[in-house]
Amino acid sequence: MKKIITILFVLTISSLYMFSELKIGFVNTKQIIAGTKIGFKVSKKIEAKQKSEGDKLLLLQANIDKIEKELKSKTITKDQYQKKSKEMFAAKRDLKKKYDKLTADFQKYTQTELGTLEKKINPIINELGRNQGYTAIYDITRSGTIYISRSVNITKKVIDAINLKYPN
Repeated sequence: MKKIITILFVLTISSLYMFSELKIGFVNTKQIIAGTKIGFKVSKKIEAKQKSEGDKLLLLQANIDKIEKELKSKTITKDQYQKKSKEMFAAKRDLKKKYDKLTADFQKYTQTELGTLEKKINPIINELGRNQGYTAIYDITRSGTIYISRSVNITKKVIDAINLKYPN
């Protein structure tokens, strides 16, 4: 008899749990970054760094273009041609090395900046989720989600909450 009562109790509790309402929300991180003042500042900072790094590479490419133009000159001697060819090869190798290093450095910089931003944003999303009774909140940009109803997209709520906490 005790076994039957225990089984009925467990089934009752588990069915209540199974039928309790799940409240799922979704956010779009890209929209949060673009729609919040703090996110906008971070994206501008990343863009400025990208432009700065790109400008360095453009200077190196301009030097290669100059050498190529000199190599096409009809007045260049054979010795000058060999010297300029070696110079161009070295310049191209240097450009490739710097491009690879700047790309790696930029990716690390971007990850650091976005990680810092995420540390500020995630607690706000967690608090909003707790206060409004969400069972789970997913990030559209990371979840591979194909379709989401507007009714579960809480991006605007999150943007408003972040802008309230970080007005400048």
